[in-house]
Amino acid sequence: MAAPARCAPAGHTVRRTDTVDRAGPDTLSWSEIRDMADEGLELGNQTASYPHMLGLERAYLLGQIARATDRIRSETGRKPRLFAYPYGEHDAAARALVAAEGYEAAFAQQSGVIHGRLDPYALPRFAMNDPFASVERFRLAAQALPLLVSDVTPTAMALESAMPAIGFTLDPMMGAGAAANLACFVSGIGRADVQELGDRRVEVRLREPLPSGRSRLNCTLAAGEGRWRWFGLQFVAP
Repeated sequence: MAAPARCAPAGHTVRRTDTVDRAGPDTLSWSEIRDMADEGLELGNQTASYPHMLGLERAYLLGQIARATDRIRSETGRKPRLFAYPYGEHDAAARALVAAEGYEAAFAQQSGVIHGRLDPYALPRFAMNDPFASVERFRLAAQALPLLVSDVTPTAMALESAMPAIGFTLDPMMGAGAAANLACFVSGIGRADVQELGDRRVEVRLREPLPSGRSRLNCTLAAGEGRWRWFGLQFVAP
């Protein structure tokens, strides 16, 4: 049986500690960040300068993480426990480095609900900023349930093709006929076709190539009482 779903810890990522040091007009000051931390808000690291992390050299990644860690600790007296990948982008090397630096969990930018089967260094999160910063959006995310899947393809976020083979296996707990009721959408494209291949294996077929750069897939399944089961993937297409 799957572990119960759990919400992401309440917190705030100190995005671009270099920007905080430059004291920009639209950036929190270290004094304000200290006040928030003193009130119990969990602070997280999002690197020093917010680089795209895919394919970067280990030494550079380590410097970005360590420099931000040191700044947060020196200003607040606390070492952050949580990490968020800039732009949500990560690969196996980035995940391993974040884990080696002692972080307890790390977040990407695919939408979804955290549950006990997930890699703690590739956790989903719902966007709650700009066009997504509505009460309705918050209510939808707060009431969401995990869509339990396994054997997800592609296994890497960085794609070699703009028409990747996307698939996953639905957990039996999702119920009989779940595949027929799935709805999957791709940012910038719209609805994708869903086909069940047998034994709960699902293939998501794109109607056109992914746009170059970042995009996301969201698959949902009605769970009753206005709630939805949710699973997401993030892609970086060539």
